Amino acid sequence: MNNGIWLIESPVQMGEGEVIAYSVDWLGASKVETPDVIVYKNGQDVTSTVMVSGDSHVVSGNVVTLKKITAQNNDGGNQYVVVVECGVDNNIERRKFLVQVVGGSAET
Repeated sequence: MNNGIWLIESPVQMGEGEVIAYSVDWLGASKVETPDVIVYKNGQDVTSTVMVSGDSHVVSGNVVTLKKITAQNNDGGNQYVVVVECGVDNNIERRKFLVQVVGGSAET
């Protein structure tokens, strides 16, 4: 894994049906703007399915809080790759993190 683009906290876990707003900290940045996020499952863009519509990304200093992500029912055992792109100190930067979805009946 390329540690430059993958967040240190990756992977994270969430249970089917959970709704979580993840945050990305652009350490050392003085200006973060225009966040854009794509969520992939099995290489397919599922952003419109898993991100809460009507919600919005929020920038506060160098932290971007993403729209809430909903782990879909029956997605236990699957993974979402979340790609976050922002304007950071007049550059375009991307970071990624992996969300492992755990089914309700999973033992681990």
